[in-house]
Amino acid sequence: MAISNYKAKEINSKLTTANNQRKQTLEKIEQVKQTISIEQVLDYYFGIDLSAVKGRTSKHIPCPFHDEKTASFSVTPSLNKFQCFGCGRKGDILNLIIELKRVSPGRAAYIIAKDFGLSDSSDPAVKRKIEKRIIDKAKMQKFKEREKMAFNVLLGFRDILDNFIEEIKTEGDLNRLGSVYHLKTDVNRLMDLSLETKEIDNEERIANYIYIRNWIVKYAYPILDRLSKGMN
Repeated sequence: MAISNYKAKEINSKLTTANNQRKQTLEKIEQVKQTISIEQVLDYYFGIDLSAVKGRTSKHIPCPFHDEKTASFSVTPSLNKFQCFGCGRKGDILNLIIELKRVSPGRAAYIIAKDFGLSDSSDPAVKRKIEKRIIDKAKMQKFKEREKMAFNVLLGFRDILDNFIEEIKTEGDLNRLGSVYHLKTDVNRLMDLSLETKEIDNEERIANYIYIRNWIVKYAYPILDRLSKGMN
């Protein structure tokens, strides 16, 4: 009877240990997904710098897993996802390491955590570091959304200015609408400025956004408001 109780306790102990390990692995997977970006993983493990690749929502590059001349490997940084339309591989940052190292999802998470200094999450300093990365990542995502909104406002406003320019047929039209040319020049300059996000630091990037936003409020919104009410 004592032996049976001992075995039962041993089995329960093993099950508890296994459950705790599984919980820790799931927590590590979630931690890595929430903290590390796909840009960081591609740069660190594959030597691929997405900052040099054009594309606002998705970026297309040659697949790192097979030889090809076309850019069939699509990366969506905002979702931390990738998909190759050539070989069919797709997923998130864990899948990149799973394919590269031929390991399980849990092992992939621990590899990333170790390489990016997230292994000892019990250390209060590391915890604060992780929390800060998550907060900073969320703030940056929100900021990128605002940047995109401002760019889209400029894009739509430029289309409206183009329509005004097409109406200029006579000298009277030029006197009435001539300022549109100056506004369009400003819009083109601001659109170029809003695209210079990879060559500058975050402080300058934020300053550019504030400058663009203030210009929109001062010049674009009044005209758009007048148009919505029926501009004479």
